[in-house]
Amino acid sequence: MSDPTLNFASQTDGQVTVDYENLTEGTVIVFVSEFGDEIDSGVTLAGSGSAGVPTEAAPPGRYRLCATVSGQQVAEPVQFYLAGAPDNS
Repeated sequence: MSDPTLNFASQTDGQVTVDYENLTEGTVIVFVSEFGDEIDSGVTLAGSGSAGVPTEAAPPGRYRLCATVSGQQVAEPVQFYLAGAPDNS
């Protein structure tokens, strides 16, 4: 089997979409901020496919989206930036 992969596909206001391959059962997707803070996305994946990862739990900033199993990173992280909500005042 090939190594697990996690790749950035797209981003909207409410989610980051990733493509993934060869993830083992129970792979958890975690946001890691530029300061090292971890936020569980609530998304668990396995196998190969595409998935939307909601971004509501993460405040604006630079992040890595990591695929982890039992707290250990199993694929190269996806890096992206979450902008703040627009100021409509």
